[in-house]
Order: sequence, then C-alpha cells, then structure tokens
Amino acid sequence: DHQVKLRGFRIELGEIEAVLKQLPGVANAVVLLHQDDTADKRLIAYVESAVGTVTKPLLKSFLDGKVPAFEVPADFVILDCLPLNQNGKVDRGALRDHTPIAAAAERVPPRNHVERALAEIWESTLRVESVGVTDDFFALGGHSLAAVVVFSRIEKTFGQRLPISALFESPTVEMLAARLRERVDAEISCVVAIQKGAGSGVPLFFVHGIGGNVLGFRDVARLLGPEQTVYGIQARGLYDDHPPDTSIETMAAHYVAAIRGVCPDGQLALCGLSFGGVVAFEMARHLDAQGSPVALLALLDATALGAHRLLHKTQARDKLLLLGRRFRYHAGNLLLARGRPRSEYLAARGRTFRRRTLSAAWRAALRLHDALAWFRSPTESAGPGALPSRFHNVSESLFLAARQYRPQPYRGAATLFRARDTPAIFVRDPAKGWAELVQSLTIVEVPGNHETLLLEPHVRALAAALRQRLDAVQERVQRVS
Repeated sequence: DHQVKLRGFRIELGEIEAVLKQLPGVANAVVLLHQDDTADKRLIAYVESAVGTVTKPLLKSFLDGKVPAFEVPADFVILDCLPLNQNGKVDRGALRDHTPIAAAAERVPPRNHVERALAEIWESTLRVESVGVTDDFFALGGHSLAAVVVFSRIEKTFGQRLPISALFESPTVEMLAARLRERVDAEISCVVAIQKGAGSGVPLFFVHGIGGNVLGFRDVARLLGPEQTVYGIQARGLYDDHPPDTSIETMAAHYVAAIRGVCPDGQLALCGLSFGGVVAFEMARHLDAQGSPVALLALLDATALGAHRLLHKTQARDKLLLLGRRFRYHAGNLLLARGRPRSEYLAARGRTFRRRTLSAAWRAALRLHDALAWFRSPTESAGPGALPSRFHNVSESLFLAARQYRPQPYRGAATLFRARDTPAIFVRDPAKGWAELVQSLTIVEVPGNHETLLLEPHVRALAAALRQRLDAVQERVQRVS
C-alpha cells in the first residue's frame, strides 16, 4: 500500500517495516520517504521501542543483508510510542514532525579536487544529485553497466586504470579517491574477493558472464550469509593489458591456475550465469582431469553451448539436423500459439534479429576502427560518452569463444538453476543441453527470467536455493573427512 520510488528503484515500504519488526525489542516500525528543502530524498525509519533496547547501529546492521542496500533507511528515529490517529492507526503525518534535521547534514561533501571529480562522475552516470563522499555506489543504484561507464570516465579524467572489482573494497567516493592517490601498481589477479566469510566452509567462485566483470554477483553473495567465502573471476583484458581470451579452454586453464593460487587445496564450488556457466563447466572438467573434482558445479540458467554437436558425427549432417530442429521449433511455436502469444513471439524474434544485426554491425565497425588505428593521432581522444575499446574487445572475444567452443563430457554432477519465468514457447530443452554432457544433472527452478535472476526480488530465492545446495555439499565434505 505504500510504494515509493527512490533513485529509480520502486520500494515497498511495508517490506522494510516487516523486517524491522522481526528484531527483538521493536514493537512497531514505520518507514517514510522524506524530502527536505534541497529536494534530497531519503528513507527514514521510525521505530517504537523501549529506551535503551535498540540503537541506530543495531537497526542498520540488522537490515544489512536482509534488504537491498538502497532500501536501508538513511536514518532511524527511536520513539517510546508511535503517534496514533483517532482510528488507532499510526499517524504518518505526525511522524514527520520527529524527522531529525541533522539527517541531511550527515552527507559529507567532497573535500578536494579528486573527490569532487569522482562525485561529479557518479552524479552524471547514476543521475543523482549531491553525492557525498561516504555514499555507497550500490546504495545509490549503481550496477555493473554503470560501473563500466564510471571507471571508463575515471580513466579518462585521471589517466589511471582501476579494476571495476575495486568497488567491492572501495564502494564510496572517499575510498576510491584514496585508492587513486595511492597509485598502487600491484599486479591484479583475475580472482577477486567478493566476501571474506567467517566460516570454514567450501569457498564459492562466481565466473564472469559475457561482459567480463563480476559486480552483478554482489547481492547474491551477500545473501548467502556472512559465513560464506565468495570470490569472483573476471575476464582478462578487462583489468590489465593482456589480450582477451578467445578460447573457453584457454580461459578455463588460466582461471583454474589462478584459483589454485588462492585455494591451493581442498574442495571448492563453481557457479556461473549464462556464458559464465559454460566457462565454469569447462573449469570443472580441468579440475577433474587434475584429480580435484569440484564439490558443486552450479549453472545459473546457462545453456550448453555446442552440446548438439556431440549427437552428430559429421559437420554437414550436424548443420542439416540443426536447421531442421530450428525449423520445427519456430514453426511449432507459430502454429500452436493463439492470439497475443503469437504476436509476442514474433516481436521477441524481431528483437533478437535486431540485436544480432546491431552486434554484427558493431563488430564490423570495431574491426574497421582497429584497422584505421595506425592512421590516428596518438593524442586523439574519443568522445566524452565513449568507452575504451577494451570493454568492447572483451565482449567480442567472449562471443567468439562461445561460437568456437566444442564441449566434451564431464564425469561429475551439475545443478542447473533454471529460470521459471521463461515463456514456454522459448523452452526447447528443459535441461538446456546439459543432460548429454554431465554424468548427473539436478534441475532447480527459481523465480525470475534470464535477466532478473540476480536482481531483487528474485535474487533472494536464488540465494536460498544456492545456500541449500552449498549446505548439502558441506555436509558431504564433512562426512568424507
């Protein structure tokens, strides 16, 4: 009943209130969206509690991990009793009289030219006003694509390249500014720490998708709990000057070596979304060949690229059979569909064709750009909104790797987390081709579609399902040991 919009996110205030009421000592709670004279919007939580029972830090830490960062209120007001109206309900209008004036002053403005430049980059990219140096990038609505733009502009402004994964350790303007001033030239690994767990369980490694970075796994890692150690594997060429890999086999070999530098021995779990699932599968094969099978191979709505090639002996026959299967698939969808589903199907195929056409055009333009690079002046700069070519080169290289991949069977087991909200007309094979490649396949349906699995609110169900599999793996490892 109380839905608001803050920094582009739609927030149900009742959901935050329900979580706050779970904390012992909180009798009642109301969350309001407050806007001051500077047009700055922020969430304020009003909590009914006995004096000394709860504190502001306790309330904030209780919400961390239970709600997204952008849903954690900017301030908390603790009252002995919430004001009521004549009907016995909380008088939300009267609550605004208790709003702390000092809450807006907590935002620390930039204090030097580095922080000012970073704040301006964040404001223009995230389309927010008055970014403070202690504001969290993710709480402001930042995501992986926005991070690519931010770090591209940082490189152009300061002449320094920072890895996008730096946001895991430095999510504020203040922290990033300090990192820029340090000018640390230490070698950056493809393995980055997303969350240092307090427990001794099986570490989980998330493998990058087609974009190359791993920021998108931040929320699911946090929801797995503070005991879980989580790493991310980012693509080469995105954070260094190494040429991007164009082979999934090469990628897997390098990533396995890097993992062993972090986790020399012992069990580990691999997980990847879409393209990352295919890379995780190949990594599991490499580890199995080395005599170190993974404890868990989790495939997040990933399709087994090239799996159909295992079913045919000749390339010509492969192409003919594949063409026939595609014809039957599309013809069947059109004949069986009635009314609106048919139009939706045709519209979706049109969007796919348009996306592939634009992608092919971009690849051609990029090759032309590289061919003409010799004639360009070394001081010539791209436009203010352009991204460094390496971001496009990485994606293009990973697309090439996907097209060339020829999978081989894996002797271990895998768990496929399949998106439940995918329209039935788009489902060719419920196992997405993995049944022919793995010895044992478990399919777990999770809410959301391919694009929303890692986003609120579906990421919570995914994290719960993944947590259940990790717990089962940990119990098995303990029994064996």
